[in-house]
Amino acid sequence: MNSTSNNNPFWEQKTLTEMNREEWESLCDHCGKCCLTKLQEDEPEELDEKTEDAHAVYYTNIVCD
Repeated sequence: MNSTSNNNPFWEQKTLTEMNREEWESLCDHCGKCCLTKLQEDEPEELDEKTEDAHAVYYTNIVCD
């Protein structure tokens, strides 16, 4: 389908990787949530060590430019 014949906005027509910088920046409200560097717990080595913290995600205060 030709994107010029589609009346949907570009963010419904493109994936994030297909957007150019100008398109991406036009959607950005600078909240920082999508750009936060996150850390995730590894799988516990022993099955009996599994807890609800397995695969827990921790947010940092580091963001992309």
